[in-house]
Amino acid sequence: MKVVRWTLLGLLLFLVALIWQVPASAVLARVQLPPQVQLSGVEGSLWQGSVAKLQLGDIAFDQLQWQAHPWQLLTGKLGVSLHSRPGATRLAASLTLGLGGKLAVENLVMKAPVAPLVANVRLPVPSQVSGELSLAIPEFRLGKPWCEALAGKAQWLDAGVTNRFGDFDLGRIDADLGCDKGALTAVVRDTPPRLGLELEARVDASHYQVRGFAKPAADQPKSLQDAFAFFGKAGSDGRYPVQFKGPIPR
Repeated sequence: MKVVRWTLLGLLLFLVALIWQVPASAVLARVQLPPQVQLSGVEGSLWQGSVAKLQLGDIAFDQLQWQAHPWQLLTGKLGVSLHSRPGATRLAASLTLGLGGKLAVENLVMKAPVAPLVANVRLPVPSQVSGELSLAIPEFRLGKPWCEALAGKAQWLDAGVTNRFGDFDLGRIDADLGCDKGALTAVVRDTPPRLGLELEARVDASHYQVRGFAKPAADQPKSLQDAFAFFGKAGSDGRYPVQFKGPIPR
């Protein structure tokens, strides 16, 4: 019986090794990707390979490489590490796909310009934005509608906004990310507190909502302080209520 078990295990490992050596380009050519996802310059195998460019909507990651960890198959999981070439954008993460299709992400690091990410979002005041989004997420587990678990931080670095009220340098805006009953959540503050943001954001299956308060610092331009009248009248503490919501762009 031991001989049979070891023979079957050997055959299984041989088949896995054979499958992993199939060219990645041949496999990906048969996969129907979402229209906003485009790959070019696919090389290597499923075991180890790269794409010259991964296009996600208006964001591109160059020289994305991956390395599979087949020994995790013995635990019923498939593990893959990936990283792109650092530049204007950056992407790195460890992915694990478990039984039942459960996806987990660890040590996700991403950098990308903000403007393309919000191009289709209806802002409370039509604006052009600038700056860079930086994501650092130690843990994420996919769930319904979005998550089963999430811990991490997002930062809007060198944040800038241009609208009918003027051009504004907003410094850095931080968001502590979490998961609540499947919805994505964020607690948002700015550093230094030029806007005095105290916001809570939530993204459920089809809508997003932001609510909280803002209190522009006294040393900010008058045009910026006047812009907050858009949100209504300030309270006795000088804080303006902020609340807006809308459908998630598809």
